[in-house]
Amino acid sequence: MWLFLLADKPRLRWLVWSAYVLLWTTLLVIPIPDAVDWSPLDSEYVTKKALAKTGHVCAYALMTILTAWLRTGPRLRMAMLFFLMAHAAGTEWIQLNVAGRSGTVNDIVLDHLGILCGLVLSWRWWTEAA
Repeated sequence: MWLFLLADKPRLRWLVWSAYVLLWTTLLVIPIPDAVDWSPLDSEYVTKKALAKTGHVCAYALMTILTAWLRTGPRLRMAMLFFLMAHAAGTEWIQLNVAGRSGTVNDIVLDHLGILCGLVLSWRWWTEAA
């Protein structure tokens, strides 16, 4: 509900978007020093993986919705969409060099699935004229 209160305040929308992108990026690239090596046969492993992968999809869907909510012009909107896709791939690439992390193509695909879900959910904002 509070998002609707900010609807007429572009600077606050950009602040919310920037804070979200910064927080999500940080969560994706911070090292996990005590990463547990779970056995794929463990039921906890399946639960952990399912939650992590669902988190990827939902986080990128929300980031896409927040990007549409910025209500930028069509050209910047397309650049922002490219940013989202590049962010998904870039953070996975960074994870290849971070302790306790492993960047994967599967996560990039899930991130892009989240972007697609966000596009569908906020299609009206993505297609409106500036």
